[in-house]
Amino acid sequence: MSAKSKKRRTILDLQAMKAKGEKIAARNAAFLRKLEQFDVTLIAGQAKSHCVAWTIADFAVAGVLIFGAGLAFIMITRHSKTMAQRCVVGISVAVIFFCIWAELAVGVFTNLGS
Repeated sequence: MSAKSKKRRTILDLQAMKAKGEKIAARNAAFLRKLEQFDVTLIAGQAKSHCVAWTIADFAVAGVLIFGAGLAFIMITRHSKTMAQRCVVGISVAVIFFCIWAELAVGVFTNLGS
């Protein structure tokens, strides 16, 4: 088989089409051709389980938290002279970020996340 005759495999080929021998889905060829026209495809969906049941407010808080951590690092290290100072600030900001994230997620210190 030559290299030209091999079919290019993509993530779109890895769809679950059967379960227990029964057909559970049909491939939407027109939709897949449309997706292949783009350089980057972002796909979002709904995931409703106990571990990923995020609301819009959760995404907003996560965005503010990530933006705030980055902004804090930049503002604090703006005038630092050495790489060691930047590393200490970076580690400190990361620890504070993860403590706040864990608290909001599961309530490590209080019942905020529960």
